[in-house]
Amino acid sequence: MSPRQGDDHSSAGASRFARKTVLGFWIVAACLTSAPALFGQKVKIDVTTLDDLFFNELKNLVMPKNAVELAKGPSLNITGAPAPLRMVMDSAGNIYISEAKKATVVKLNSAGIPDEEFAGNVAKKKRLTNPRALSIQKDMLLVLDQERIVVCDLSGKFVNSLRIPNADDMAIDENGSIFVSPSITDPRNPLVETYTMQGKKVNSFGSPLNFRHSLGELNRRSLLLNGDMVYVVFKFFPVIRKYSKNGEFIEEFRIEDNFIRIKEEFNLKRLGEGIADPAKRFGYAEIISSASVFDGLLYAISGYPLLMIYEIGNNGKVKTIYWKDMEEIYVPKDLAIDEANNEIRFRVLRGSPDSILDVFSAHRRR
Repeated sequence: MSPRQGDDHSSAGASRFARKTVLGFWIVAACLTSAPALFGQKVKIDVTTLDDLFFNELKNLVMPKNAVELAKGPSLNITGAPAPLRMVMDSAGNIYISEAKKATVVKLNSAGIPDEEFAGNVAKKKRLTNPRALSIQKDMLLVLDQERIVVCDLSGKFVNSLRIPNADDMAIDENGSIFVSPSITDPRNPLVETYTMQGKKVNSFGSPLNFRHSLGELNRRSLLLNGDMVYVVFKFFPVIRKYSKNGEFIEEFRIEDNFIRIKEEFNLKRLGEGIADPAKRFGYAEIISSASVFDGLLYAISGYPLLMIYEIGNNGKVKTIYWKDMEEIYVPKDLAIDEANNEIRFRVLRGSPDSILDVFSAHRRR
């Protein structure tokens, strides 16, 4: 397989890191010829390497024409958050970061300075046990915790707590409806559940990806709202589903990209091996680490072999790929997006090799 020269351009600077990593990906031959190949169990484990999937004849990394290299801005070491998970930004530019090791939420002001008073308020009575997703709603911070949502004001003071089942993610609309993605333990579990701000369950919808094993892991997903739409973005397969807020299925689409394809095929191989050997039901490659909605468009971030942020239109097509070669194994956790002077800016929370908040920017393509 060789890319057509007329359809791509190359980056010599990006080839160094990718050349080291591409041989680490082993992929399944001819697994993606139909939808049943993705969701069924007939997975081949005969594998090969396709070096020319990534490199042209000059051994430079092949990038599509809609790829835009990001400019690297300042980085901020996050003190007090050795294991960051998710983040959210309020209207004043303050950033809130959930942290797993200390089971807390860290607040940084717009200059990146930690708010010690906020941390002290959150830590009182050890209210949080397993904080994950965060959301801002009418000057309140909602924290998805173990089997509940904890509500604090923006100074970190406890306001309320809502009981819900264990969930991977949440999103809240302007009317206060809470959408959560409950953990999957059974093929009959829904993808999305809806609650009121009083904690009353009002709806559930969507069916998970149905595999013989690893249901919970392979159905991990991000949950986003875009106007009247609910997006479900799977982490280990490049599959995105759209629903109405009432739970009506609208459509499903895939993120089409060679870098994503090779990681998906790696996961298909692991899935096939795990059918016969339970000891191999681990080590899946996370394809989409997180996603966000900005200005009506969906942005999905992936961190290996390059940092890549996919800008996706409402029709499911990739409009722009923003990328950066970090020359290291880059593990993004979450991203926040804004725009200034016709430049789009990405704040990327990463957990490896250090807990850092990076800033990247690029001229925004219209």
